Formats: sequence, C-alpha cells, structure tokens
Amino acid sequence: EWMPIREAAPGALKEAIHRSFHFGDLASLMMVETRLTGRTEPLAYDRDLTAKDGPDGEPVLDLEAFRAKLNDPSRDLMGPQQRDWLKRELAASKAKGRPWQVLGNQVVMARVVGPDVSRTLTEAQVQGLMAQIPEAYRDQFEQALFLFKMGLPFNLDAWDGYPAGRERLYAAFAEAGVQPIVLAGDSHAFWVNDLKDANGARRAVEFGTSAVSSPSIGDAIGGFPLGAALMQANDEVRFCDQSAKGFILLTLTEGRAEAALMQVSTIFAKPFEVTALKRVGVNRADGTITGV
Repeated sequence: EWMPIREAAPGALKEAIHRSFHFGDLASLMMVETRLTGRTEPLAYDRDLTAKDGPDGEPVLDLEAFRAKLNDPSRDLMGPQQRDWLKRELAASKAKGRPWQVLGNQVVMARVVGPDVSRTLTEAQVQGLMAQIPEAYRDQFEQALFLFKMGLPFNLDAWDGYPAGRERLYAAFAEAGVQPIVLAGDSHAFWVNDLKDANGARRAVEFGTSAVSSPSIGDAIGGFPLGAALMQANDEVRFCDQSAKGFILLTLTEGRAEAALMQVSTIFAKPFEVTALKRVGVNRADGTITGV
C-alpha cells in the first residue's frame, strides 16, 4: 500500500514522513510516524507471555517476565531523532503564541487495560455473552477475558505496548510546556481520552476516530458492550464507542477546541445520514473537558 505524500527533497522520503503544518496564529499540526522508522517489534501475548512452574509444579503464566519485557526502557514507537524534532516543533509553536498544538499520530495513546468482566457480571451472564460471540472469535474472546483479569493492556500494538517510550514522549510535552491535542486512528473505534503520565499528571487530550467502514473488535464480538466496559475499567477513557463508523470534525478557536464525533447511519447503502454521536469540548484556559 502506498500513501502518496510530498517528499521534502528528491529521495528524502524519511525526512518527509514526520512534518508540521501551521495555521496562522491559531494552531500547529505535527504529523508523526510510529510504524516504520523508530518502532521496536511489538509484543504478542501468544508469543511473549510464557509459562513457568508454579508452587505446586503446575505451569502458570510468568507475568513478572512479561511485564519486564513490556517495560523494557528500550521499547519505543518514535525514536530519539523524531522525538527531539517534535519537542522543538511544539516549543516553537508555543513561542509563536499559537494556542493549540495538535499531534497527528497513528495509534491510541491512552493507558487502556482490558476489562475484567468478572467483576461486574455473574458467571451466567458471562456465559450468555459467550453464546452471542461468533464461533470464529470465541476462543480469542475467552482468552482475552482470562488475560484481562490480570490487568494486562487491551492492545499491545498501541502505545500501551511501549510504556517507556510513551513516558519519554510525555516528558517531551512537559519540557515544551504544552498539553497538545492528540489525534489517533487504527482502532476502528471512537475514543475521548484524558492522557496522564505514570505519576498521574495530565499531559494531553486524545481524540480517536473510528473507521470509514472497517469493523472494530467490538463489531467482531457482537453484543458485548465493549466500549462501556473499557470506560468503566479505565480512568483515562472518558468515552469509547466500538460500533459507530465515521470521522471526527475538529474545530479550533482561540479559547476552545471542539471535537464532533460524526457517525453515518449505515455503511451498506445510499443515501445515508450523518449525525454527531458526541460533541466534546476542551477549554484552552484550564484544559477542562466538557461533554463527557
């Protein structure tokens, strides 16, 4: 697949992948790259979560070894060269007096653990949900329910698979003196997230857009209310909808940002209607989020 973008100079494609756009004295948009140039190999539960002998000699999951891999300081999505460039761009935008810095980023940045449904549902209710899952996904769903009881990340392919790299990025935000708006895709779901670092300090607001037509994990597992479960399990997740398809319309004024999560009534026929699933505002003065 080839995404046509303008090269910075003939043959200088790498330099063009991360780039900035400035909109007068209002906003700067920094487009970053997290898939090719600085990305450590992603972890996978079926490969990296291994077993060890338990106290009774029976095998148990080696969570300690997995968390050591996950939190390895060398794990990164962006790399130092691009991160330093981004820090300079953010600081320069603030120095120019622009009230908004917007980060165009591929994957969800929020800290999102998988929901432990055993805390809120009875065994009979869990089995009822299992019966609604399409057979092709039932084994994966059952495995996920088991893993999520242990507080493991929902998606290792997002920034949750690179916690040390995310903390370095948040430190760059802090050093530049900004709390940007982070835009995310890839998940095929709508998100509104309040991003915080490992110490609980607020670092950014994230808006994640759904797909144009592609199914989400929530679509694949049918009637399970995944978006609501993720909201309940995670302080950073202020809103999540795993079913609606559409786009985000982001409107910026000097004192306020508004993200309209726009959904289409159907992806299977014409004509269709476009309506706002949710409107969320961010006040520039104090960073408060309204509408969720």
